Amino acid sequence: MPKKNLDDRLFVWHTTPMDDAQVIEGASDYALAPSGHIYNVNTKRRLKREWIDGRWQTKVKTDDGRSCRVQHDTLHVPSQTLPTDSYTPIPDYPDYAVTPYGAVWKVRNLRGRRGRHPFIVTEYYRGTKPYVRLRNKYGKQHNVPVARIMDSCFPDS
Repeated sequence: MPKKNLDDRLFVWHTTPMDDAQVIEGASDYALAPSGHIYNVNTKRRLKREWIDGRWQTKVKTDDGRSCRVQHDTLHVPSQTLPTDSYTPIPDYPDYAVTPYGAVWKVRNLRGRRGRHPFIVTEYYRGTKPYVRLRNKYGKQHNVPVARIMDSCFPDS
């Protein structure tokens, strides 16, 4: 059996009209070809697809730098943005904000694997009380109870 070279693998992309390819919303470097495969528009390489939960999914890198799975039937990348509810900055922790229902978000100095998008800080429990780990303006980490944050940001509720 002859070995396929790179030109043979790209043949499907070149024979597929570019007008028929659907660009993925939120990940503009990728498009779904009529053949059912997702291609990188810049390199014209086909990405690996997987059958998960009864549908085809492919792992792509979004426009904001994080990686996520795209379902071929929806072609939409879910965005991670701050809630539309009001949120209050946490005193002594300028990079964080809290919503009225107790979700703590990191909103500034975003770096690393999460990209440059706000995200909800992971909660953990000590006994029955929820805590979050926050960094103050000097970079020192503190384990802060969520109840203390809620009392300082929303004292009347």
